[in-house]
Amino acid sequence: MAQELILLPAFFMVLLTIFVWVYMLKMRINGMKENRVHPEKMKSQQAKSLLPEHASISAENFSNIFEIPTLFYVLLGFIYMTQSTSTSLLVLACAYVLLRIMHSAITLTYNKVMHRFPTYVLSCLVLWAMWADFACNLIADKNLF
Repeated sequence: MAQELILLPAFFMVLLTIFVWVYMLKMRINGMKENRVHPEKMKSQQAKSLLPEHASISAENFSNIFEIPTLFYVLLGFIYMTQSTSTSLLVLACAYVLLRIMHSAITLTYNKVMHRFPTYVLSCLVLWAMWADFACNLIADKNLF
């Protein structure tokens, strides 16, 4: 299998991040106009209370993309560096990205927690499975124990 394939899910995560960033900016600017908030009042995180809820939710989703997904990016880099790309890791990586897209789509549209939360948990479980797969294969391939 071509090692470079494992980098494709990272590319799609970056596209998701760009989309959420643009959406967040649009929501914040619209919220500032809607509530007549001068940009100088937006100096701190506490200022988000001046904006409508939809603007804050988009900002929280953007921040969330830089939490657990950082472990995804690191893992993809390790997989690529150690030439450990496998079908199972590629399938799991694609599943992870799809779940993160679903999580953002739910958050940025109707934002029902009981729909959003399972996608978040499932995405984390997929990521933990990826780390376990990678670690087991690395240990087996390198005879570390």
